[in-house]
Amino acid sequence: MGEGMATVAPRNFPVSLQLRYYKICNMVFSPTEAGAMTGEQLRQARERKGWSQGRAAPRLGLSQPYLSLLETGRRRVPGKLARKATAVYGLSAAALPMGVASGGLVPPVAEKLASELAALGYPGLAYLKRRRRQKNPAEILLSALSAGDLESRLVEALPWVVWKFPELDWG
Repeated sequence: MGEGMATVAPRNFPVSLQLRYYKICNMVFSPTEAGAMTGEQLRQARERKGWSQGRAAPRLGLSQPYLSLLETGRRRVPGKLARKATAVYGLSAAALPMGVASGGLVPPVAEKLASELAALGYPGLAYLKRRRRQKNPAEILLSALSAGDLESRLVEALPWVVWKFPELDWG
């Protein structure tokens, strides 16, 4: 982006204009960029649990040397391992990697979005079964914002996502 360009669309813009703004700014994520769990985050989560690499590795299904390579950044943390680490270390869903198609964020179908919000624990959709695995809340939010026309029950859930997951890194 050029110098002086704002990175956040004005809040008084309608959602459709905010989406166009972000597309213009080329804020499209890829799995290897924003949202991928880093080795440093993996190490910090392990240390918060008070575990050694030797204790954590078998719980993650890894060898200790491989865990060391991941934590020092010499190997990329795969998305599947990031999901497992999130569960093993008891991390927030915001730590999950963002799985994004190569063409950018894909607008969700209403029922899929409702199911994803229910999996995050949104009370307004608690009646839905939580069959889906959790996704990164930022991914769900950005996908919802890219949808052309959302049902009001889903639009009402979006501020809750930001409130529930204040640790989201929009960096």
